[in-house]
Amino acid sequence: MEAAKYCQYCGSQREEWAKFCPSCGASLEPEKAFNVEQNRQADEKDTDNVTVKNNGQRNYGNVFMTVGCIFVIISVWLIPALCIPLFLLLVICIVVRYMVRLFRNM
Repeated sequence: MEAAKYCQYCGSQREEWAKFCPSCGASLEPEKAFNVEQNRQADEKDTDNVTVKNNGQRNYGNVFMTVGCIFVIISVWLIPALCIPLFLLLVICIVVRYMVRLFRNM
């Protein structure tokens, strides 16, 4: 009868002929086990240096929306007759901006 073998990564019992651990899936062959550990370390290093690229495009949408909101608020106080048209224009701008973001992410 064969002596029981154990996985060097998780410690679970395995068969003598097994190439992979049935519990954690690690390679049980010495040269491949080293490569698996090396790949794990490389993956961890890759995730440390993740940056978000903007492709050289600037996002002025927030600036325009802020200026628009300030303009609407001041206009409502100064010229009450412009209240409804400017409010509707602001709502349309917000909806259009939302739709552009929604379709850009598809």
